[in-house]
Amino acid sequence: MNEKEKWQLEKNDLINEVDRLFYDVENIEDQARVFRSILNVLDLHNIDQVKKLLTRKNTAHDWPTYIQSAIKTGLESPTPYKVIPYKNGRGIKKIELIKS
Repeated sequence: MNEKEKWQLEKNDLINEVDRLFYDVENIEDQARVFRSILNVLDLHNIDQVKKLLTRKNTAHDWPTYIQSAIKTGLESPTPYKVIPYKNGRGIKKIELIKS
């Protein structure tokens, strides 16, 4: 195993540790404190990467994008299905299998 692979494994282990930490910490203020502690040890390049991540469009909060993605996934699925959103565009009303 070369140095790059070792570094990637360590990085993945760290990500998993942080995931478990956030999962175990139920209080949002405690989660914010942990996140601030992590940010305090990052250099400027990494902070810029975090900023980009936070400003990226989140499909979980963007229904039109989420629904378009779900429709595309349904049509490309090995068992194709049709996604039917609510009329107001805020959520998925039902999913119907497409009979071939």
